[in-house]
Amino acid sequence: MLDFGCQHRFVIQKHEADRAGLHHDLRIEVRNKDGECVLKSWATKSLEKLLAGKSEKVLLVPQIDHPLQWLHFKGEIAQGYGRGVVSIFDSGIFEVISQSDKVVTLKFNGKHLKGIYSIVFVDTDYNLLVKTKSIKKEDVTAVNTTTTVIPTPYNSPGRNPMRINRRKFRTVLLDKPESED
Repeated sequence: MLDFGCQHRFVIQKHEADRAGLHHDLRIEVRNKDGECVLKSWATKSLEKLLAGKSEKVLLVPQIDHPLQWLHFKGEIAQGYGRGVVSIFDSGIFEVISQSDKVVTLKFNGKHLKGIYSIVFVDTDYNLLVKTKSIKKEDVTAVNTTTTVIPTPYNSPGRNPMRINRRKFRTVLLDKPESED
C-alpha cells in the first residue's frame, strides 16, 4: 500500500522521448520506504483519450520514483533512457478516497485531470488508471486480478514496454460480481 503522508500533489508531464516516443508521465506524491516524500511515477500513451472520454481506462507502466523537483521540471533531458523534451501538461492536488493492496482511488483536482480515478495494481510491470464516476467500497474490493492476463515485455528481449499490443491482455475492473442465485 502507498503511504500518502505528504502534501498530495501531482503532476502530469508530456514527454517526447527519443526511445519511448510521445507519452505522458503521471507522478503523485507519496512517502517511500525511507520516509522521504517522492513522486511515484507511471508512463502512459493514452492519457488524452481517457481525459477526452474516449476510453474508460489506460495502461500505466510503472517508472522509478522521482524526486519532488520533478513537480516543476520542464525542459530537455540530454542523456539516458528518457532523453527528450518534457513539458508540464497538468498539475494540482489529489485526495485519497480509498486504498487496498490492489487499488487506490484518488480524487484529482487539476486543470485537465479532474474527478475520481482508480489506479489498479495489476502486475509489477503494468497498472491501470480507471475513470470512476462514483466509487463504493464494495466496488473497490470487487476487483478481480486473478483473471488478468498481461504480457511482460521485460521477458521479451528488444521490446519497448511503452509499445505493447493492448489486444493481448484482458482484465476485469470494478465490475460488481454477479449474484449467485
